[in-house]
Amino acid sequence: MRRTFEEFFKIGLKRDPGYLVDEPAGPIVNLGAGRKDRELLPPSTMHLGLPNWRAPSLQGLRDGDFAVVHAHHFLEHLESDEAIQMLREIERVLMPRGVCYITVPYAGAQLSFADITHRSFWNEETFKHLMDNGYYNPTPGEEPWKLTITYQVIAAVAYRNLALFVQLVKEP
Repeated sequence: MRRTFEEFFKIGLKRDPGYLVDEPAGPIVNLGAGRKDRELLPPSTMHLGLPNWRAPSLQGLRDGDFAVVHAHHFLEHLESDEAIQMLREIERVLMPRGVCYITVPYAGAQLSFADITHRSFWNEETFKHLMDNGYYNPTPGEEPWKLTITYQVIAAVAYRNLALFVQLVKEP
């Protein structure tokens, strides 16, 4: 029998990381695109800017244009209010059931503090507080989030490189 990482994780830590949802077919956008991202993602992927760590404008993109958004090692370079605005823009440009993949350094790990341009810090509670917290709304006046956390795990090959891996799905 071959186990998945998620099964291994559940058995070993008695916690459920969630599940990775299948991506819908359609256009892909990559935020803060670096060279490795360009090599690993499909050739048709739209890459927005080299990492100058300012939120790229998604305003020229139409609502629901993208099936998948990648934001790897990008959000931590934004101030918290900029990161919230970027997540709102990601939510807007994703089609219903669209998928967003996010990787950020885990707060407290060496990776989180190794780059002095990191402006926000993330842990396993950050997305829950932002999107699923009934008594706290960090974006007053905004509509409730349409993004749902379907997968979240903290992982690394070495402790110094701990990162938070999150999949968000836009509800219809």
